[in-house]
Amino acid sequence: MSRIRLYVNDEGRCVLHTGGFSWLAGFLPAIWAFRRRLFGVALLSLVYSTVVNLLILSQGAGVQSLVVVVQVAVFGALANRLHEALLERRGWRVTAEESPGPGAPSEATRP
Repeated sequence: MSRIRLYVNDEGRCVLHTGGFSWLAGFLPAIWAFRRRLFGVALLSLVYSTVVNLLILSQGAGVQSLVVVVQVAVFGALANRLHEALLERRGWRVTAEESPGPGAPSEATRP
């Protein structure tokens, strides 16, 4: 279950933040970062991906597959936490939070 938070900065701009695992960040971290206007993170992920791919190019298919699976798991698990930490560090404040409980209806069942 993911937590949804609404952040506001001093200029009145709003950002909706969803916690939990991010599949987009797992498979395409640069695009995930660009969507959140985290240009430094996007650049670092492109450099990291290029370097790692060049280093494992000479390895076998098993090693390459293992590295990709680990990267997807780590990037997907940590991406939204990183985004939340950067928002709070830059002065964004939480104004609303929704955390679905065990018996809460899903979006599909709400009128």
